[in-house]
Amino acid sequence: MHTMSLTIHRLWGTMSERQQLPLYRVFIIRQGEGNLIIDTTTYVASEGMIFFTTPYQFVDGHWSTSTLNVMEITFHGDYYCIEYHKEEVACNGVLFNAMYMTPFVSVTERKREEIDYVLHFLEEALANRDRDTVKRSYLQLFLALCAAEKLQTTPYTKRIPDDMARFQHLLEEHFRSFRKTADYAQMLHMAADTLNRKCKRIFGKSATQLIDERLILEAKKKLHLTTDTIKEIAGALNFQDEYYFSRYFKKQVGVSPRTFREHTGISKVAFTSPLSS
Repeated sequence: MHTMSLTIHRLWGTMSERQQLPLYRVFIIRQGEGNLIIDTTTYVASEGMIFFTTPYQFVDGHWSTSTLNVMEITFHGDYYCIEYHKEEVACNGVLFNAMYMTPFVSVTERKREEIDYVLHFLEEALANRDRDTVKRSYLQLFLALCAAEKLQTTPYTKRIPDDMARFQHLLEEHFRSFRKTADYAQMLHMAADTLNRKCKRIFGKSATQLIDERLILEAKKKLHLTTDTIKEIAGALNFQDEYYFSRYFKKQVGVSPRTFREHTGISKVAFTSPLSS
């Protein structure tokens, strides 16, 4: 698959076996129900739900019905960079890389008709081999509609308890230096088990998972959005050396930092407004 490609295809009857691809992927559940496993978390998937995954996330599906109809959209970061287009469509952190939110949106019936209308024209543009600018415009509109729907309908919009909001703030401030749940539990004056349990209830993930995800998210951003060397990235994230960083990254992601960068590439964002180390 060419790195600059955008594809749409249908999954009928069953999903592919567990996959890990260097692509952004969107799964639109048209019919059927079952479990969609993303990394280590299992989500109940059914008609009207749309799931969003990022490069090298593990994806696997186990369906309880034989009548499966899923539309899958895949694109490479070089084809449509969600960071570069963040002003036009607020999908980064809402649809993709949404650490504290579920990786899906449940689309209302009214909005589903609007989204299907856009997807119809996107499919036609692909079939007719229209220019990439046309296809990107339809993709952008689709993502914008999904992001708007998620912000309006997700349960995440309810108020986060003060201690969990404080945990989010502490994690953003200290993720480069503190990697143990006990560190954050101490700052919050609670037991580590209590912090894990509260995070699981509010965010659907343990504090341990969130700490790892935040560090890996930053590592992925630096690998894709900067020209920093792997050694420089390891240093910026306070790893003792690049080899320890590489082992940690591979354990969490499934591929080495070098392989991740080779297949996702260095975004044009790195040459316009690079992230500081």
